Amino acid sequence: SWFDLSGRCSNEALKEEMEEKRRVQVVAKLHAILRPFLLRRMKSDVEQMLPRKKEIILYATMTEHQRNFQDHLINRTLENHLLENASCGPGPRGMKGKLNNLMVQLRKNCNHPDLLESAFDGSYFYPPLEQIVEQCGKFRLLDRLLTQLLARKHKVLIFS
Repeated sequence: SWFDLSGRCSNEALKEEMEEKRRVQVVAKLHAILRPFLLRRMKSDVEQMLPRKKEIILYATMTEHQRNFQDHLINRTLENHLLENASCGPGPRGMKGKLNNLMVQLRKNCNHPDLLESAFDGSYFYPPLEQIVEQCGKFRLLDRLLTQLLARKHKVLIFS
């Protein structure tokens, strides 16, 4: 054996084992409590006879609003920009730390710039649907695709 464990008290080992069992029980209990509140469906749960997946990659261009945010993120000036444009005063206290991880913030901007903006100004209200779509290149593309697909009576199921 590489390590000499003879000096280790068996009582200590027993305590560690009991603690590990308790942790497992707590996690199992939390899973049981949360299960009714979480919706996790697999494709096989939704439809048994789904056709084979056909993957088409579409590229969505960023809107001017997103490009503006991206420039501010890269130049590390987004916080100042958001403070100038905040509708209800300075943002929440913890926002400064949230702007530090550049890659995460750039990804949020690509997903939708409101993920950055609404978190900053503390707004809990959603903007009008048209504004949500117009702010984001992905949403514009999705809006055009859904309009065409639904007009042709296609069924659409979006997994996110």
